[in-house]
Amino acid sequence: MHPKAATGTEFINSLEELWMFIEAMSVGRRSNDRSLTFAVGGRETTDEYVLAGLFVFDQFGQIWAVTNPPTPEQLAGIPAVTMLAEYQAWYAAVTGQGSFSMSSSAALPRAGQSCSVCQAAYALDSVSGLLRRPVDFEDVVTEPGPFDQYRKTLSLRTDPVYLHTVRRGEKQFEPRQMVGKQLLVGDRIFGERMTIVHTACQLESATRRVQREFNDAFLAAGFTVLSMTERRNEYGSQLYTGNWFDVQTTATAEPIRVGWRKRVIDVNWERTRFRGVVTEKDSTTSSSTNAHAWGYEALTRYLRNLREGLLAESGVPA
Repeated sequence: MHPKAATGTEFINSLEELWMFIEAMSVGRRSNDRSLTFAVGGRETTDEYVLAGLFVFDQFGQIWAVTNPPTPEQLAGIPAVTMLAEYQAWYAAVTGQGSFSMSSSAALPRAGQSCSVCQAAYALDSVSGLLRRPVDFEDVVTEPGPFDQYRKTLSLRTDPVYLHTVRRGEKQFEPRQMVGKQLLVGDRIFGERMTIVHTACQLESATRRVQREFNDAFLAAGFTVLSMTERRNEYGSQLYTGNWFDVQTTATAEPIRVGWRKRVIDVNWERTRFRGVVTEKDSTTSSSTNAHAWGYEALTRYLRNLREGLLAESGVPA
């Protein structure tokens, strides 16, 4: 699938060419030049258009993400590039929805960018199923120089960096306070590096991370873990907190369910015979078959209490 959008007669066939075109449109916006045109299906236009059914480009070079896109099966039937009006009509016909919403947080990779999880390079025909993922950025200045140039260099990376603060000894400055000033050796820079990952890679990465952490908590609580069976995150936060698990242990024949619910870890033992509160005097959601742990320290304590209750129920000394 190769978009056939072009300036003049030069078709855009790569991410590099696409971003060159986006920059040209942005320059046109800043200079109020409305003469830039591109061709779609043999027609020259400055109107808005849609790439891969996922990204909307306006006449000013701005990029928007379709936040409620059609299914992958539906997207397979749309041309790589369509005019916005044509896309709106097609969208309504295939989804049954009258309109779609857009967000400025478009996960459109730059030329040379690759998935930060699997390291596969992106191309113009693989821009669907992607997710923006911010990663903490920290740097220490080793050579003095203009802050403005430093910030511009970071913004031009394939994984652009957005600065939050500059720390100089005990003092802290926002980026706007550093405009026109010099960075000094030893200044510490903090921000976010914007990476783009395959949605499937993000889910796999998050799930494997929490699986290790859950396993460590069960072991620290004294359990012997026999197996961990992955199940769907019923809360819907799986892209950031991973899927849930049914954990089989030697303490009970029935599995214990554990998984993140955005900010808390949900532990559920309703399939076991034990009924009792395990949260001690903590101020948190709790019942005789369920508990919410605010972090792994609390999770380990609750699991330790749960294990003691399970063994007492079966008549086995803890």
